[in-house]
Amino acid sequence: MNTVRSADGTTIAYTRAGQGPPLILVDTRPPMPDDYLPRLKQLVADGRPGDAVNMFMRFVGTPAIFTAND
Repeated sequence: MNTVRSADGTTIAYTRAGQGPPLILVDTRPPMPDDYLPRLKQLVADGRPGDAVNMFMRFVGTPAIFTAND
């Protein structure tokens, strides 16, 4: 993966593929809530790893059909 540094110093990773004019895709999401990591760690500590995985998968945008609980 290639990288470039923006004017504000942020490192931006990119990949080149195919032919034709450039297309730039930007994946955005809301910021992580302050209580996200403590809640995730508590699920693991409580012996609920499946719920922790579901919480993570929902956070990264996995469709609900793939994170449904039994």
